[in-house]
Amino acid sequence: MASLESYGPQDQRSLTGGRIDSAKSVGQCLSTSTRRERNAFAPFDPGAMRVRYAIRLAVVVCAVWCGSVNGSAQSAGTQAITDAANKGFKLNASGPVRVGAGLIPARISARMFGKGIAHNYAAVELTVSNKNHDSAFLIHSIYIDYGDWLLSGTSRALSALGVADTSTAGPAESSAVEATTEESQVASTEYRVARGEALDAQQWNARNWAMRSLTLLGVVATGSEFAFTGPNVAKGIGAFTGQVVPAAGTFWPDGSIAQIDRISDFGFRTNKVIPKESSDIVVAFFPLERFLTPGLKKIFIKSPAVFFLPVAGLVDDTLDSNVRAMLQKVIGDKKLTVESLKDKDVMSVLNGISMNRIRVKVGGVLVIDPDAIPARIDSVAFDGTPDFSKAGAVTGTVSGTLLSNGVLEIDGLTDVKVDTKNSTDASLRFTAAVPTAGLKPCSNVTFDVKKTKDGKNTTSNSYQYKVPAAAGASCPAS
Repeated sequence: MASLESYGPQDQRSLTGGRIDSAKSVGQCLSTSTRRERNAFAPFDPGAMRVRYAIRLAVVVCAVWCGSVNGSAQSAGTQAITDAANKGFKLNASGPVRVGAGLIPARISARMFGKGIAHNYAAVELTVSNKNHDSAFLIHSIYIDYGDWLLSGTSRALSALGVADTSTAGPAESSAVEATTEESQVASTEYRVARGEALDAQQWNARNWAMRSLTLLGVVATGSEFAFTGPNVAKGIGAFTGQVVPAAGTFWPDGSIAQIDRISDFGFRTNKVIPKESSDIVVAFFPLERFLTPGLKKIFIKSPAVFFLPVAGLVDDTLDSNVRAMLQKVIGDKKLTVESLKDKDVMSVLNGISMNRIRVKVGGVLVIDPDAIPARIDSVAFDGTPDFSKAGAVTGTVSGTLLSNGVLEIDGLTDVKVDTKNSTDASLRFTAAVPTAGLKPCSNVTFDVKKTKDGKNTTSNSYQYKVPAAAGASCPAS
């Protein structure tokens, strides 16, 4: 279990009310349907009896299926992240609200977020629970503190073994408008950085590399058709480019798209809001090269359990030789056996290298009303490839933070409407219309989100979306 800390008033009431209500609604649906069909077939009749049981069975199947489908559609991504963390390792976590942390092993992280992320970041799933009755919680930062971890080499960690003086100087003093970092703290990468790295790696993964190679072969074959003779050459090239390449793309789907979406949905973003008496999942990405040397990084990716249960490595004969060599270096000249556990010095060192000593900390503030804080727009994405040269409807998504209850204004488009059912604090789904005259290529469309609270207006940063250039052209650098 993670060691948790909490501050301020906490609500100890049960959190299963929603699940109970859902069960009641299904039961009420069944009982209501049963009463209706019983009234419809009041006179006894064998044929009607069979119909009655058929209706009951259909209602039950429908209720169970609909409930499972709707629940899966709404929480499939969240459940996938939770399942991944449950297969990992618990970490110590603290913050001004309840925080639970679990390391997602690299093997699972590679499937969830891509190999580029799994091999360069430690993915930690955080469940942030705000039980405050009056205030929402704004997440400002997430970082790990490895000051108590022996392999960090900090005076705090070494003093636990009695090999360092505890009277070392702390961080330099800072003024009211300055802040300093600490040597033992590593901040989480914000989701935009991790997403950008995943996007860059996407075009060079094996699947996309293979698909581009097939496309290139088709283009080269088409351009070289004149060099071949025979009536079936053109047909063969046409079949390859028109049938084989698209079929290969369907057979081998691009899983990196879903991985990038998960980073956008769950990755840590500043000013993320946890509403009062609510909880949410956040995934933090910590750069491995910031606190692990190349050799330890390889061991961590392959066998993370060694860093959480180093004692187990003494009895595991299947451990990689590099891992056993690392453990042997840690305990020195002592023999790497179960008998060595009786040595207090060995146990002290093994406990010191355990990553259970690393704490995950969540920083933020409690605010009475998030609607009084300006929204922030990070990106805008339109669905498909809209034609801005003529009038027509377009749809898209505005991504950012604190977007809930905001009014979306788009300078350049008309009839702007927000789909509130499919919008969240981090994204706004919208529809709009291109004006009759269309939009000029390379012109800017400005997005703003405005909120009004108690007579006071707040406006987000203005986001400039550049209309794509015409085919074969490019927009001048601005």
